[in-house]
Amino acid sequence: MKPITTNSSRHHTTLCLLFITTTALASFVAVQGDRRDLYTSKDAVLRLNSETFKSTVFNDNKDVTFLVQFYNKFCGHCQHFAPTYKQLASKVQNWTSVVRVAGIDCSNDENIPVCSENKIDGYPTLLLFPPNAHFNDPNDAPLNLRSLNIEWNEDDLLETIITYIGNLTATNRHYPLAVDALQPIKHDHISAVKRLYPFNTGQNAVDVHTGPQDLMFIVESEQSYLGRKLILEYFRISSKLELRRILLSNKALLKSLLTKEEYMKLENSQPLLLKLDGHDSSSRVQILVRGEAKHILPTLHETERQDFIYNRFKTFFEQFYYEELKEAGGYSEVHVATPKQPILFDVSSKTHKNDELDIHYLVHSDPVSSKKVFAVDLLKGISYLMTHEVRVKGDLSPSEFTTIRNLLTTFRKYLPLDKWDPSMGKFISDMRTRLDEKRWQYERDGITAQQMNDVLEFSGSHAVKSRYDREHWVSCSESDRQQKGYPCSLWLLFHTLTVGEYTKAAPVRSRPTLVLTTMRDYITKFFGCTVCSSNFEKETKNLEDSLKHRNSSVLWLWNTHNFVNQRLNNERPRDKIKPLVDVIYPRHPRCPECYKTDVKDIGTDGKTLDDIEWSLTSVLEFLTATFRADKIVSPVEMASLLASLKGKVNYDLIQSDLANEHLSADADSKSERSEWNFFSASDMGICLFLYLFCLVVKAFVTQ
Repeated sequence: MKPITTNSSRHHTTLCLLFITTTALASFVAVQGDRRDLYTSKDAVLRLNSETFKSTVFNDNKDVTFLVQFYNKFCGHCQHFAPTYKQLASKVQNWTSVVRVAGIDCSNDENIPVCSENKIDGYPTLLLFPPNAHFNDPNDAPLNLRSLNIEWNEDDLLETIITYIGNLTATNRHYPLAVDALQPIKHDHISAVKRLYPFNTGQNAVDVHTGPQDLMFIVESEQSYLGRKLILEYFRISSKLELRRILLSNKALLKSLLTKEEYMKLENSQPLLLKLDGHDSSSRVQILVRGEAKHILPTLHETERQDFIYNRFKTFFEQFYYEELKEAGGYSEVHVATPKQPILFDVSSKTHKNDELDIHYLVHSDPVSSKKVFAVDLLKGISYLMTHEVRVKGDLSPSEFTTIRNLLTTFRKYLPLDKWDPSMGKFISDMRTRLDEKRWQYERDGITAQQMNDVLEFSGSHAVKSRYDREHWVSCSESDRQQKGYPCSLWLLFHTLTVGEYTKAAPVRSRPTLVLTTMRDYITKFFGCTVCSSNFEKETKNLEDSLKHRNSSVLWLWNTHNFVNQRLNNERPRDKIKPLVDVIYPRHPRCPECYKTDVKDIGTDGKTLDDIEWSLTSVLEFLTATFRADKIVSPVEMASLLASLKGKVNYDLIQSDLANEHLSADADSKSERSEWNFFSASDMGICLFLYLFCLVVKAFVTQ
């Protein structure tokens, strides 16, 4: 057998290393499909847009109450709230003759008019629109759930919807028949009940439909929502079942329905499900289900106990009316046009797909570039802030005008915009100039939405927006894009601005505060996420008192960012919580000299961020070296880096792995870029395994 030559050995080694490179790359370049919205067609949430909103919510032919969530998919609390909203929509998906749960994404530019018309000034916002509402009719104004003292959990929201629907009887509007069914029986004797709900005949019936074949009652307390939930759930088979409520306080009626023995046990056996036979001359009823709320599972929390009882009653109905429910069907979805999604990534061609993969490769693989900040993330964030966030706000008060003017000032003063992108530099300068032309007026009266739109348009906003809508996020890109994008770019932007302010400040007796106070004003007045704004307002309550030194702004923002990361991490599901050492910034491998606390002790024994001792001098040096403007990768420099990758990446292999879903977007990640980039330990394990495998192959073929 002819021995393998050295060149052949090199060839096998090269192939093996190429296999390692492409496989490792595929293992951490995870670009999911269409994850650009918080809700999909698989959810029970009705997705609306600017074209479908009015025709769906305002319709004279609908007796339906609409709960609409106005959200921003980049908002962390909107993302956190999404699972609850999906569950709520799922719970009421059989109530569609009465109520529907919908949502509209205000981060989509096309939806700005709808969000502005409804005066949405924070996300998420929940509005309840009455049935048969008319657009712009003050009598049909929606109920903003922020005005109510309730928790935004599934139970409280469900009860709020039920209460709202039940109260429609007190209005002068047309409402669905189910609303009458929610009202408790007022009559005090069974004979009156029989006259009220005749069986298989329309004579003397108060409802327009003929009497049902079965008449049942839920006996419950006035505070209970069990009966109302069941009435709404099974109203779709109302031709077969008439389900009504009797309150425990209606003692006279209950005494005429129950035996003395059953009445005496009522307190312990309620809630009850009773069935009345209209053709039976007897005045008694049949007890079908006993809730036994007082005794059932006493160790359970009250909410869990109520859920258990609800499921017990629901199981009965599902079995008793199986055929009728099967015929009636469940959720009858209304056809509404699918919202058009904003383009964050132009993947219309193979070239653009490859560009995105090149960016991921650049950010995650290069030992130098992976530690850098990219100007494109900052420029894309500025574009979104000015062309979207400002527009969606509508009319601006004098203080809000001042905030925007201060933002423009800090951008021009502390960012090399003319170097990064002359068109962006001109746009910001022109905006500032046009606003200053009537500054005295705007500082006194504020600026209208139309005036601001004119300033944006004449300053060249359309060209800027068109360009950066097509640009890819770089460090702020992630497989689950909702977790990054704009909020990530804001952090990068203001870290860069505070460092710029610090490096340009006078070395003696200087206490720069403009950047942080402007950031505070923007977050609290403009940033879409309401809870984020509220939390940041608390963090900045004594901001001016905290900024005592020239470097205070840089360190204050770094420290606050770490506390935000810690809080958001603790709000994750228990199985998704990361170790504290993987949440704080900078991570120990990136800046070991920043830590005085032993890395092994971080986050152990219940320790938090407060327990870490830092070398603030080293932290300041690290932040300055990372966020100084001349250290940031400009678009031209990034283009050069990307050009160097051409022909070196196996796109087909990467796309094949992504299409087969070999990768998990939820994989735990531990990268040196902390919350901005991810590189999992499992990826390193795969690389190591393949490397060892190739060594074995090389040893074998060279023998």
